[in-house]
Amino acid sequence: TGGENNVASMVVFTNGLSDKREYRKFKMTTGGNDDFLHMKEVLIRRFSKRNEKWGWPDLVLIDGGKGQLSAVREVLPRDILAIGIAKRDEEIIFDTQNPNLKTNWLDKNFEKNDRDFSVRREGDFLILNLHLLQSHSHGHARNLLGESNSEFSDLTKLFQRIRDEAHRFAINYHSNLRTKKQTQNALEKIDGVGIKTRAKLLREFGSLKKIREAPVQELSKIVGEKLAQKIKQNL
Repeated sequence: TGGENNVASMVVFTNGLSDKREYRKFKMTTGGNDDFLHMKEVLIRRFSKRNEKWGWPDLVLIDGGKGQLSAVREVLPRDILAIGIAKRDEEIIFDTQNPNLKTNWLDKNFEKNDRDFSVRREGDFLILNLHLLQSHSHGHARNLLGESNSEFSDLTKLFQRIRDEAHRFAINYHSNLRTKKQTQNALEKIDGVGIKTRAKLLREFGSLKKIREAPVQELSKIVGEKLAQKIKQNL
């Protein structure tokens, strides 16, 4: 999630259930809207020595396709298996250059289209479609059309849930950062309101909206009457 505040998220699922205690959020230090660069940064930070206490995942699910998987090859630890989930078609992408990938099942079903799933090769990648009998309407696969009795439908839905939860977590973080910056900008423009005063106001009232709605008498208890009057005039 980007724009002025580029952020990323990491969600964790254990035995098919979300483990919110293990969720992590990242504010990007690299600028611009380079998705590949940000993906690299997140994985470098995730698997850095300082974060060893986070533990080692059985599988990393990348929100993206061949491009994203190619971009993270050089920064992903060699004993970590990562796969991608393509944004539009919800196909699962496997990088055959990953030494931890066991391709026996994929190779066995390569280019067999007599079932409700298919496997095909594109360069260094194997592409797995687990919902061959369904078509997408638009966007992500939660919009898939048609009934599916696939034995893999639960797995497809799980991947959707993980991806959607990562999006939700990142969007919430981005929204909070944006609100915080808007609050800071509004208060910083008022002469006499420094970092400490701003922190006191936010600690007491909780948000810019509540500061704006507070009567002068309440503000005066925190910053004094003169500054309280100035805040009311400027907000």
